[in-house]
Amino acid sequence: MSKYIKGYSDDGYIFKICFNENEHIGYMQTGLNHIYKQDGEIRLYTYDGYIIMPDCAGELFEEFNENDVLAIDDRGIVSTLYSADSDDNAIVLTMQCNSNCIMCPCSENSRRYANKVSPEYVKEVLRYIPEWAKYITITGGEPTLLRDDFFEIMEHIKETRKETHFQLLTNGRAFGDYSFAKHFAECLPVSIELGIPLYGYNEETHDKITQTKGSFKQAVIGIHNLLHYNIDVEIRIVLTRQNIDYVEKIAAYIAKYLCGVRCVNLMGLELMGNAAKNMADVWLPYEEAAEKSEKAIRKLVNCGIDVQLYNFPLCAVKREYWDICSKSISDYKIRYDDVCSECKVREICGGIFDSTKRMAKITGNPIRD
Repeated sequence: MSKYIKGYSDDGYIFKICFNENEHIGYMQTGLNHIYKQDGEIRLYTYDGYIIMPDCAGELFEEFNENDVLAIDDRGIVSTLYSADSDDNAIVLTMQCNSNCIMCPCSENSRRYANKVSPEYVKEVLRYIPEWAKYITITGGEPTLLRDDFFEIMEHIKETRKETHFQLLTNGRAFGDYSFAKHFAECLPVSIELGIPLYGYNEETHDKITQTKGSFKQAVIGIHNLLHYNIDVEIRIVLTRQNIDYVEKIAAYIAKYLCGVRCVNLMGLELMGNAAKNMADVWLPYEEAAEKSEKAIRKLVNCGIDVQLYNFPLCAVKREYWDICSKSISDYKIRYDDVCSECKVREICGGIFDSTKRMAKITGNPIRD
């Protein structure tokens, strides 16, 4: 969620919203920037004093909750860094990536030219997030491109976050370097799982989708290196028109060579960025993707590997597979069709991506019994 504060022209800050005097005193004592109503003014308290905010900043008290972490830039645009009432919070280290997956929801330009955040910025964001936060995703782009800064961030998480479970989304290629994997194991946070994609069952099939020669070999070696250090790995298979006909072979490869992974998630497409640009080549209706994945699902389950379906509406999946459907789409991206109001299972359905609904012109098929 973002908000525009018209008339704001100061520096950018990370901050929280303060609803009462006790909170205000606590934030002052711990040195946390915060917005607070005092003496008829809306003030942004910072380390150097306070800034009187435009009256429209009062809307923040209505739209955000206690313990939310926000950021305001020098144009007055407020964005959410952490939402206290959600288990779906992420810290983006960079949008740069060393792969160029044909169905990536980010654009090629964003992956080539995006900036990287500093360890100091990440540490400051984490300082504002409550210690009791359950889940945080570290993502990109490709987070490992920060190299030494990446390890500094992991070390900081290891030292300061004991109760939060972290998920690191990575293409896994950096861990193909054994020394990189070893260094990561040495600064491993208390609770972390890595989500690594596998789009094919060999170099030809995987590298065609990543559009990056050698990416399959690096990712597979990386997974083996991580498993050597008993690090939890989740494999993600994004289902596209390019790999759906051999998804069972991917499952067989995982069961034979990567059986130590914690789980495998089969994922429906998000039609943004490269995926939207290449829609004619990659788009696969949810019903077709789910049906053609059934043999792969059974193969993995029979081998003792947990499986989940991500990003699938329940109406696109046979009922015997509902138990493995996860409500995986970020809150602000979820959309339902108008007819979904008639559906008896809407409350447990994860919906579909807003972008996918628009691009593929998807309509709901409400379940009434």
